[in-house]
Amino acid sequence: MSKITHEHLGRQAIVYIRQSTADQVANNLESQRRQYGLADRARQLGWSDVAVIDDDLGRSGGGVARPGFEKLLAAICEGRVGAVVSIEASRLARNGRDWHTLLEFCGLVGTLILDEDGIYDARHPNDRLLLGMKGTMSEMELSVLRQRSLEALKQKARRGELFMTVAIGYVRIGNNRIEKDPDRRIVEAIALIFAKFAERVDRDIGAEVIVRLQPLGIEAALAAQTVRSRASEDKRRQVELALEQARYEVGRARRQYDAVDPDNRLVAAELETRWNERLTVVRDLETDLEELTTSSATEPTPVDHERLMLLGADLQRAWTSAGVTSEAKKRIVRTLIDEIVVRVEDSTLDLVIRWHGGAHSALKVKKNRSGQHRWSAEGETIDLVRVLARQMPDRAIASVLNRAGKTTGRGNGWTQSRVCSLRNHNEIPAYREGERQERGEVTLDEAATGSVCQPIDRAPSDQRWSTFGEPAL
Repeated sequence: MSKITHEHLGRQAIVYIRQSTADQVANNLESQRRQYGLADRARQLGWSDVAVIDDDLGRSGGGVARPGFEKLLAAICEGRVGAVVSIEASRLARNGRDWHTLLEFCGLVGTLILDEDGIYDARHPNDRLLLGMKGTMSEMELSVLRQRSLEALKQKARRGELFMTVAIGYVRIGNNRIEKDPDRRIVEAIALIFAKFAERVDRDIGAEVIVRLQPLGIEAALAAQTVRSRASEDKRRQVELALEQARYEVGRARRQYDAVDPDNRLVAAELETRWNERLTVVRDLETDLEELTTSSATEPTPVDHERLMLLGADLQRAWTSAGVTSEAKKRIVRTLIDEIVVRVEDSTLDLVIRWHGGAHSALKVKKNRSGQHRWSAEGETIDLVRVLARQMPDRAIASVLNRAGKTTGRGNGWTQSRVCSLRNHNEIPAYREGERQERGEVTLDEAATGSVCQPIDRAPSDQRWSTFGEPAL
């Protein structure tokens, strides 16, 4: 006897459609066609009023909020649904709570459940048992899929290939690759950040390198260079073996291509493609071998060894010599230092230097204040300008600084505009004409010429003089 009655056909049939992820919605189009095609099956079974609920496309059935499923339950409770049509039980729910709630509601109002396998009435014990088993199997299947996915993520993490998020300035390419952001504005901004950051620590790193580059440190560097030379030789040997195997594969591919009937183009084309692929592998390995051969580290000669040992006795003068370029210093740093780990604290930078060979050094570098940089004027010069600004204008201050041998942060001489810029940056008030007289101060030149004969309301002992023709401090 058919389970579909006139009472069921008098109500509405609802086709419930769901796919778990946005990727499935975009790419698994065949599943969508099958699910939407269930509306035709409902009409073939006798329903004239067929509705489709597809609000849950891209939503998991494992317990997350699903507005489409909630709409379905509300319609069932209103008693206007004769049948719920789904391609399989897992589309309706992937957890026991939602599944058994659906069964209870369908049993109370007499709503049928249809899938590709059959028609079920939740009021019948046998159908209820079968539906319960389908729901349990669906929930178990999701649990197994989750466990497999979790293990796969752990394996990728162990290999260093798991990228959940990427750092600022990088973008994800495919599933397991990252590259620099092609946006030139972002690239230049990050480069500027690193350049400014390096300005804070290069002086302290240089001092630490000088300390380390004593004869004992040079001996360690020589030993590390020998170890790297051996490692490079081992790597080169592995590439040579791989190249030998690749050349054998090329020969075999060529023999297979020569042996095929030329008229059999389908087979010949495939064999030719394989032959070309193996030739590409050989070329790549030959390039790698050539690079390893030309760039492999060699052990220093006795003459080089003696020169390096003598370097420790006069390293400070050699490092600070004007003839030593920044590129040469960088090469020395790269030779000695493997990496530098920096942790930013409130007012300092904590640096851990890891040297080639395994040794570590800890440094603390004071952070620059806002607006401070490596080209800032010395604090002594700023203090001097702060005092002089109470007694003379910017042009005279520039003259005094130049006579005293003071220079700007970039080593330039002082001018009126540079003194003005320094004052404004350090919030030093400009000199106001006549303020020295208001304070009762005169220069030695003014006293000698008698331009100030009598101090106003001050005793002669209260006058202050300077020895270089300027007011005393």
